[in-house]
Amino acid sequence: MIKVLQIIPSFGVGGAEKVVLNYLKYNNESSMHIKAVSLYPRQGSIYDEEISDKKYDVEYLNKKRGFDLAVVHELRLLIRKYQPDVIHTHLYALKYLVLTGEIRGRKIFHTIHNQPEKDVGKMDVLLNKYFFQKNIVIPIALQGKLAESVNTFYNVQTTKIIHNGIPLSDFKTPQKTSILAKMNIDSETYIIGHVGRMSKQKNHTFIIKVFQKLNTEMQNSILLLVGTGEDEDKIYNMVKEMHLTDRVLFLGNRSDIPELFNLMDVFFFPSLYEGLGIVLVEAQAAGVPCVVSEQIPDEVILTPHIQKLSLNAPMEDWVYKLMHPETIYNNCIYEELGNYDIHKTMCDLELLYSE
Repeated sequence: MIKVLQIIPSFGVGGAEKVVLNYLKYNNESSMHIKAVSLYPRQGSIYDEEISDKKYDVEYLNKKRGFDLAVVHELRLLIRKYQPDVIHTHLYALKYLVLTGEIRGRKIFHTIHNQPEKDVGKMDVLLNKYFFQKNIVIPIALQGKLAESVNTFYNVQTTKIIHNGIPLSDFKTPQKTSILAKMNIDSETYIIGHVGRMSKQKNHTFIIKVFQKLNTEMQNSILLLVGTGEDEDKIYNMVKEMHLTDRVLFLGNRSDIPELFNLMDVFFFPSLYEGLGIVLVEAQAAGVPCVVSEQIPDEVILTPHIQKLSLNAPMEDWVYKLMHPETIYNNCIYEELGNYDIHKTMCDLELLYSE
């Protein structure tokens, strides 16, 4: 049996954290055991709660804010005790692994979760470049164009592709009317949805401005915002200043994402940049028409019902598409939705670890 250690800074709610959580959740224990370590203590997130409830094999260390050398000793002891065959790091965790001195004689992988120039800080970029070019650490990207970007940015040709899989069957959810009743939303309400961390990358300021204009034309519309983040107060205050507090619902971090997608008439995702945008895969799996920015990678266009628009396009273009999802159509489908099934991802991951 292959013993794998996943290292991630924390299990706060985010794309990279969800990747590792899914590895734990859908792993085939008969051939591979996955243990995960969070450098930070529990954050009290919905992911931490699931880890506790499902008793996944996860250990939490005691990292402090900023660069923390003390956590290196904790990590070293954990690695020596567990003796993994494979170590797989995420975000800025690679530097802490390197400092343990425990990389020799093991297969080491590191996933790039975003555009490489935006994925980590300058010190991490330099460290990644050295270990990627020396072929000591193998980079992993979430899709083909991102792999090309990683190879170019780090001047390597070794990047592997592992799709960010989701449980496709989970998105076959109950009828919309039953969920509306649970949330006390009128069945005649037109629902625009967004799922994403409240940070600059996700472009919430643009989302609110577009929705304000749309709501003047479609007064039975509401906007669902799922997620939290550093810009949450800023976005809330913007909504308040625009007198939209009764039309914009802040739902926080949720564990019922498939059900929420089933509520939506259209999904709005105008990111400034994305490595993949896994929630867009989820939206398409749920059959929701999507209006997205041109910054979204082509590889995540998996169904015809997705429309790309330029962030420089007139706001009226965005409003029209969001109000008329029946006009959303794209005949350039780059991959099959089935390629993002989590069970296929786990098979691909195990094969990569075994090479």
